[in-house]
Amino acid sequence: MLVGRERELQTLQAAVAGMRSSRGSFLLLAGEPGIGKTHLALEAGEAARDAGASAVWGRCWEAGGAPAFCPWREACNALGCEFPRAIAIGATTAAEARFALFCDVADRLGRAASAQPLLIVLEDLHAADPSTLLLLEFLASRVLNLPVVLIGTD
Repeated sequence: MLVGRERELQTLQAAVAGMRSSRGSFLLLAGEPGIGKTHLALEAGEAARDAGASAVWGRCWEAGGAPAFCPWREACNALGCEFPRAIAIGATTAAEARFALFCDVADRLGRAASAQPLLIVLEDLHAADPSTLLLLEFLASRVLNLPVVLIGTD
């Protein structure tokens, strides 16, 4: 039971409801440890499943040493759409290869969402590697016209 989080819960439920009309969104749950961010995300996951969507989680490793994109890899694997491994052929710079990788991830998530609306929760973003955050930034603007809700906890 959530106490004093009615407004936040309504915002999450509205985002989940918007998935049915291919209105995606990105929400960040931020605050001190122990205030209920994960619980809110779990409530959103339950609402998503009740609405017929998939709900998957990826977690950043707070102890350090996790590979780049670790939470995205977890989320993609949970969806059954493997995180891309190959570097783009024809890319002449690292930035071009990264952009191609990001587009590939966006395409894979878009295909998964076309089969079933999708809620992706990335936990503990304060411990995320820079690549994870860049991909989140890239995808946050691309889910707006897809049945995808991205939730980050910090």
